[in-house]
Amino acid sequence: MDYLERIGREWRDEASELAAWVMTHMVNRTDVWGRYHRRKGHDETFAITAPFRDERGKTFLDLDSLRKHFRTRRPSGQLGLHSASSDLTSRWLAIDIDLHDLEEGTATREGNLFAARGWYQRLVELELDPLLIDSNGAGGFHLLVVFAEPMSTASVHEFGARLVADFDRRGLDQCPEIIPGKPAWDRYGD
Repeated sequence: MDYLERIGREWRDEASELAAWVMTHMVNRTDVWGRYHRRKGHDETFAITAPFRDERGKTFLDLDSLRKHFRTRRPSGQLGLHSASSDLTSRWLAIDIDLHDLEEGTATREGNLFAARGWYQRLVELELDPLLIDSNGAGGFHLLVVFAEPMSTASVHEFGARLVADFDRRGLDQCPEIIPGKPAWDRYGD
């Protein structure tokens, strides 16, 4: 069994525990969430907001849906969590460090990892317990911080922006994406 198959099996075997942890620590709202969808006869997968509008208020994100997410091998079965609640609080911060077109910029896999490790270390110095994840096997990384309790989405975004403000000094040609983004409307995440 190769490495990726082993990891996939471990995620499937622990799906119930993972689902319970995510529901407790990462789900900002259960009334809407992201879902990947594939149209019949098409190869591409795209993100949609679930449930469809006519099912909102009747269908909610639950443990069973999260368990299925951790058990699936198909992209169309995967879910995405909204980064803020309807009352503009967030349970986590993510920094998305992409490897953009190598021909056009100066970013490299090694440079992205260097920046990600630097921010990881800064979070550790702040006595946080971050998680650094290889997001695509090609030089992209996610840096995740889960908070003990929900915090103002605006303050979470501001914290992330301050953390990565030195992106150019760290050798990146553009600022990584900060999730949650800066809230700009009353019902963020709808």
